[in-house]
Amino acid sequence: MQMSQPLSVAQEWKAMWPLPFVAMIGIAGQTSFAFANGVFLGRMTEAFGWSRAEFASGFTIHMLVYLAISPLVGRLVDRVGPRKVALLGIVPFVLAYSLLGVANGSIWQWRALCALLAVGIACVASVVWVSAVVGRFNAARGTALAVALCGMGVASAVAPIAAAFFIQTIGWRLAFAALACSWAVVILPLAYVYFHGPRDRGAGPSARPAAMDAPAAKPGEVKRFLRSGTFICLVIAGGLYAVVSMGTSVHLVSMLTLDGFTLSTAAAIAGVVGLGNIVGQLGAGVLVDRYPARWTGIAAFLLPVATVFLLYSAKGSLWGSLAAVLLFGLSMGGQTTVVSYMASRMLPSHAFSSIYAVLIATFAVSASLGPLLAGRLFDVYGSYDAYLLLVVPLVLVAACALHLVFSRKGGGPGFA
Repeated sequence: MQMSQPLSVAQEWKAMWPLPFVAMIGIAGQTSFAFANGVFLGRMTEAFGWSRAEFASGFTIHMLVYLAISPLVGRLVDRVGPRKVALLGIVPFVLAYSLLGVANGSIWQWRALCALLAVGIACVASVVWVSAVVGRFNAARGTALAVALCGMGVASAVAPIAAAFFIQTIGWRLAFAALACSWAVVILPLAYVYFHGPRDRGAGPSARPAAMDAPAAKPGEVKRFLRSGTFICLVIAGGLYAVVSMGTSVHLVSMLTLDGFTLSTAAAIAGVVGLGNIVGQLGAGVLVDRYPARWTGIAAFLLPVATVFLLYSAKGSLWGSLAAVLLFGLSMGGQTTVVSYMASRMLPSHAFSSIYAVLIATFAVSASLGPLLAGRLFDVYGSYDAYLLLVVPLVLVAACALHLVFSRKGGGPGFA
């Protein structure tokens, strides 16, 4: 049954304001491993004699498994709704996360544990949390998505500091379980009470009630969209940026410690990424709700160039390092919001979760190459300078691909 008039921005927030914040906490837990494992890198490579590339190879395996599983999760969300998937997925995620602490020095065991974690993370994948927000917000979708995606900023700010605290107090083995359980204690009651998709009983008003009766996606329709030029350009743009963002995030603490900072100070500086991430996401969300998203997106994609310049010119400088990390966080936040907003406008509503899961999974696999690339270049050259130089052409190509997405016709509202 269609509503006679769509909800206004104010009406959407009044009726559904807890939902984006619960989604934010959900995404924070789901992405915490990506931002915390850089803190574990030094301790685990020292304990087991691994190279940094070997440690990062576990992350690569993790992302490849995630690529295979995520589309299935997206399809499940389209079938049964995000609420059931989220509530049933929390416990498997916590168990898989905690098992990382049993690593015994075998690199193949570490890779297997990372693969198992991919299964756990897929159970609470970002598509689960985002699909509920997209399904219920329309007029305020950009801002609501930005709030939900701030979970990445929260994770990038909190996870490195929390991981360093747990490592120094209870050791790195128990730190994995402590991170997972701390999140579960918070998210379980909140998700049970407030996390509802448009089809869930007790969801209340929705900006898009038609989604409740939308037909299931046809396999041919999904495949056609996945082969489209728009989707391919979006994959190239987001994928190249993911290489840069995750490669830098995972190795950021190590970069800073090589510049002379202590582990605690380096983790605190790296945590500023989260502040920039949150500001970038919220700022981009407000902008895309009011103005065409083209220039917001391109600016976000190009900011890492300034980050590289500052990291080169401010080695050992606290304020210079803080400025570089803050700009990097702004870039990550703006990029995430713009890409997700574009996807929500381009993808058919009845197939959103299925296609969005494929998109995010391709970004995840690309992201897995970043830490491996940075680790390999460090092992070869003894510094991160070669990796930082490579960042510049990667983000330039990504920005060009994003420009092509905006230039294609039929991109949807806000694509001018």
